[in-house]
Amino acid sequence: MSKVVILGVGPGGPGYMTLRGVELVAQAEVVAGFKTVLATVDGWIKGERLVMDYKNQEEMLARVGAAFRSGKRCVVCAAGDPSVSARELVERVQRACGEVEIMPGISSTQVAAALAGVPFEQSLFVTLHKRASSDDAVAELAATLKEGRRHVIALPRPFDLMPADIARLLLTAGVAPARAVRVFEELTRPGQRERVFTLAELAREQAPFSDLSVLVFPL
Repeated sequence: MSKVVILGVGPGGPGYMTLRGVELVAQAEVVAGFKTVLATVDGWIKGERLVMDYKNQEEMLARVGAAFRSGKRCVVCAAGDPSVSARELVERVQRACGEVEIMPGISSTQVAAALAGVPFEQSLFVTLHKRASSDDAVAELAATLKEGRRHVIALPRPFDLMPADIARLLLTAGVAPARAVRVFEELTRPGQRERVFTLAELAREQAPFSDLSVLVFPL
């Protein structure tokens, strides 16, 4: 590996890991990632395993960078596909390790779109899964829903912008209460499920949602 690889490991089900991803993990001398992400690839890790969390991720990535500069093959694992909703992680790895290679994986948004029968070329994808303000993303989401010409696929942010929170923001922004929304949770994992709501019903929902959720607003 001539660069640190940022590898998309898919939505969680081991069967959704790419063959190239399995190969890269097995060859790596250092594999880093959040605990829940590494759980997907644990069976293939042969090198050092660095478990990241929100407090130690800079320290762990610095260790990855040092290992890479010493000549070791290094992989940083990201949930789903790194190009879908991992910009902040990619930037952190770049700061710690220099130029990187991004290896795509299967995103939960792809799985949700397939289950809902929603083509990506006729859809808007919006991620709220970022630390920066999501005001612009919510406004774009609301405007697209009110326009009614495209399907919408949205990723919530754990744990303060979950499906019911998003629904309330959209109602405040003037989206029709009767707008249909499908909520997919734990896709490809044993706890996978789908629930269908109107926007008003979702805003009132008191039952908890998984932090691994995808919202689909079909036309």
